[in-house]
Amino acid sequence: MSDDGFEEALEEARLLIDPPLRPERAWPALAAAAFFAVCAMGFAVAAITAPPVQLAHISPAQGPM
Repeated sequence: MSDDGFEEALEEARLLIDPPLRPERAWPALAAAAFFAVCAMGFAVAAITAPPVQLAHISPAQGPM
């Protein structure tokens, strides 16, 4: 008595049940890294090109603000 048909059906069912393995994608991590790099460069440019802070001393004649 041969159960070759049953074994083939069982193997086919196992293949249908198991999801195919997909490799992880690298583009989401690369896109996030590129976004943060662009943001960091933007903040650096803004910090460098901003005019210097000029603090003025309050004279005693001016009084409290």
